[in-house]
Amino acid sequence: HFVENHSRGPIPSGAPSLAWPRDRPKVPSRSVRTQLHVRCYSCADPYRGPYGELTNGVTFVSEEKEQAAIEFCARTGLRLGFVGAGDRDHDEFLANAEIANDRIPGCTRGWILQHVFFLTERQAARYAALGIEATTSLSFSWGKGELFRQRIGAHVLADLIPLQRMLEAGLAVACGSDWGPKNVFEQIQLAVTHEFAGSGWRNDGPAQKVSRENALAMWTREAAILRWEQVGNLAPGAHADLVIVDRDPLTCPLEDLPATRVLRTLFGGRVVHDAL
Repeated sequence: HFVENHSRGPIPSGAPSLAWPRDRPKVPSRSVRTQLHVRCYSCADPYRGPYGELTNGVTFVSEEKEQAAIEFCARTGLRLGFVGAGDRDHDEFLANAEIANDRIPGCTRGWILQHVFFLTERQAARYAALGIEATTSLSFSWGKGELFRQRIGAHVLADLIPLQRMLEAGLAVACGSDWGPKNVFEQIQLAVTHEFAGSGWRNDGPAQKVSRENALAMWTREAAILRWEQVGNLAPGAHADLVIVDRDPLTCPLEDLPATRVLRTLFGGRVVHDAL
C-alpha cells in the first residue's frame, strides 16, 4: 500500500526519475535507517511441499510491485530491504535492480539482501557489483537444513547460507539469531561448522565455512555497520557498548564456545550487567 499510494502521488521535490543522467550523486549513507521491504521465497525448479505436492515456493509480492518498490526507492533514496531465499527470487530481483542501477547509477548501494537461504556464485557477484549488503542467520541452515535436503534435494546444500562465498564476492555480511539459537556464541560456532539440528550433519563446504575471526565480525562490527554508525567496534568516538566474557572466543576450543559467559555488559559506558 505504501508503494502504491506514493506511486500514484507526487514524488518529493527534487527526487530523480529513472531517466536521470548517469552522473547522479550517490544515495544516502548507511545512517539512513528508513527502509522498504520486499519478501520472496521461490525457486525455479519445483520441489515437494509439506503434503507431497509439487511447489515452486511462495512469492509474497508480484514482480510488478517489486518493480514499483525498486523504482520508488531508486528515485527517492529510500533504503530497500529485499528478503530473498530461492534462485528465482534472486534472478528476478537482480534483473530489476540492475535496470534501476543502470538508469540511476549508485541507487542500489547500501540496499540490504536479507535471509539469503540459497545463493549461487554468480548471484553473489551481481549483488556485490550493485553495492548491496547482506544479512542472514545460521538458524536457517541449523533448523531447516535437513528439510531442504529431503524436500528439494542434496544438490542445493552447496548454495545454502554461503557465508564464505559472499565474503569472497565482496559483500558486507552481517548475521543475527533470527528464530534459532539465541546464544550468539553458539551462532558463531555454527558459522564455522554449519551443523544441522537433529542429524548433526555439517554442511561446512568451501562456500560456507568462515574463520572464527570473520564469524565474530559478522555478529559485531559487520552487523552494526549495516544499521548504525559508531557501534560494533572499539574505537575513539564509538559508543561504549561492550561485553567482557570469560574466555577468548577466537582461541578457546570450538566445542566450548557456546558455554561462553558474559561477565560484564556496558551500554553507553554504563554498567548494566555485572557478574564479576
